[in-house]
Amino acid sequence: MALSFEGRVAVVTGAGNGLGKAYALELARRGCAVCVNDLGGSVKGEADDADAPRPADLVVEEIVAAGGKAVASEWAPCAFVGRVRASPPSPAR
Repeated sequence: MALSFEGRVAVVTGAGNGLGKAYALELARRGCAVCVNDLGGSVKGEADDADAPRPADLVVEEIVAAGGKAVASEWAPCAFVGRVRASPPSPAR
């Protein structure tokens, strides 16, 4: 029996190239919706060329073309950490 991630969502950092891309593609292949997070083409998080497509967008296109679900994110993951931890829990209903 194959491992399935149907109904799951994953955020894969550095998913524009290399191992991150491989993980994003494999998770999508197994049914996971993927948030493809990558800052850009260079180590500084900038695109190599202003007109060039961002790596995250290219990976999303590849996943969607194969029938998967994906969105691109170019935010630094640490930008969310403080917000998540600082948010008070929702009251139980």
